[in-house]
Amino acid sequence: MKLNKRQSLILDYINNYNGSSRLELECYIETVDDKTSKNTIIRDLDILLKNNYINKIGLARSTKYIPAEPNELLVKYDVDNYFNIDIDNREIKYPQFNFDVYGNLKNLFSAEEIKKVEN
Repeated sequence: MKLNKRQSLILDYINNYNGSSRLELECYIETVDDKTSKNTIIRDLDILLKNNYINKIGLARSTKYIPAEPNELLVKYDVDNYFNIDIDNREIKYPQFNFDVYGNLKNLFSAEEIKKVEN
């Protein structure tokens, strides 16, 4: 299934911040397109849920939308901030090559993207 621009923005936001409430998403989408209604965002979230892009936890106001399958490779990093830190003071997550990275190579492409590449 091909996502529209707004749905892609919502999915990126959820992936970048490892989850979000509907209200946070509304505020974010308002910065991009101030004509998007609450109901439209709810419909977009339902589409993302139905297609297993995201999961929903909690109820009512405490509902949070999280990535369906967190993938360390899709996390957004602030590169400028990283390189502004002195090399001796940077936090090193893995002191040597992390071979588990290969396990994160799944679900990077949608079925439609894979189909395009195969043709």
